[in-house]
Amino acid sequence: MKRLTYLFAFFFPLGLNAQTFIENGVYYSIKLWTDNVGVAPSNSTSFYKGDIVIPEIVEYDNKTYTVVSIDNDAFTGSEGLTSVTLPQTITTIGDRSFSGCLGLTNFVIPGNVTSIGYDAFYGSKNIKEITIPKSVTIICSRAFSGLEKLVLEDGDEPLKLVTLYNINDNTPFHICPLESVYLGRNLEYTSEYSPFRDNAKLMSLIIGEGVTKIGSYLFKDCNGLSDVVLGANVMAIGGQAFMNCNALKNVLCYAINVPTTYVGAFSNSSINKATLSVPKVSIEQYRTTKPWSDFGNIVSLDGESTIRTIRYEDINNEYYSLNGQTITKPHRGIVIVRSSNGITKKTIMK
Repeated sequence: MKRLTYLFAFFFPLGLNAQTFIENGVYYSIKLWTDNVGVAPSNSTSFYKGDIVIPEIVEYDNKTYTVVSIDNDAFTGSEGLTSVTLPQTITTIGDRSFSGCLGLTNFVIPGNVTSIGYDAFYGSKNIKEITIPKSVTIICSRAFSGLEKLVLEDGDEPLKLVTLYNINDNTPFHICPLESVYLGRNLEYTSEYSPFRDNAKLMSLIIGEGVTKIGSYLFKDCNGLSDVVLGANVMAIGGQAFMNCNALKNVLCYAINVPTTYVGAFSNSSINKATLSVPKVSIEQYRTTKPWSDFGNIVSLDGESTIRTIRYEDINNEYYSLNGQTITKPHRGIVIVRSSNGITKKTIMK
């Protein structure tokens, strides 16, 4: 036993502290048997302040290391932190890594991140907008809490959403006061624990062309959802996906083939008062297929083949609501834009 203890000490002569070092005001933890490091927690929540830039590589003890992760609890409770710039070498954002960082108002997730941990940005309620890169394959419970605008980039690989303890409030986005969502790829989640269910503030939804199926319960009980765009590749809408969406006014569906709907997909929603815009060649199919035929008005998309989006500041045009009224200040959602060359189109305002 003594010999075994001696050998263990030989391979780990300096203990845990030897694996952590500080460089330019940032703590790093060496990943054993690799040339990689992660950004590590400090010894105080007041340690990290102001603007911090994390480099791709750091040097320690005459050796170069690549920064590949933000470790669990790295910046937890750092209220004085105002911005963090991460390198493209980061692949993991750990549990609680930016939890309670009230000074953060903007955050860019690098394009090589694959996972976002539990409570990663929980309590960082002043981050109002976030874009999730297509590289991210998993997001865990309560990852965000203050988002008003969410963009899930287009991608081929499904995004897995993990719910801890199977509690609806623990879904990654459930407690976010989301007003607009762009969904660019399929989601994998436990159906009854939808990440967007019961969101009373959600008004505008765009389903991109990377999505083929809208899952069950996904937008159930979103009483403020009024404007919806369904991409051309949507083939199926799950059971109760839009159930109790009583504010629906305008749905643009670019799918030429009428999407299959499962039980209660639009149950108890306001589609009987809403306008459905579809490809011209498919109008009759929609008009004769339940529950699409229950829409109050079914009209042509006027030959538009792609979802057109602009931002408020992009161009100085004339704006109208879908019933023809002039809009002095464009709102998020679907509006009619008349450009200076006289072309008029339905447009999604971000």
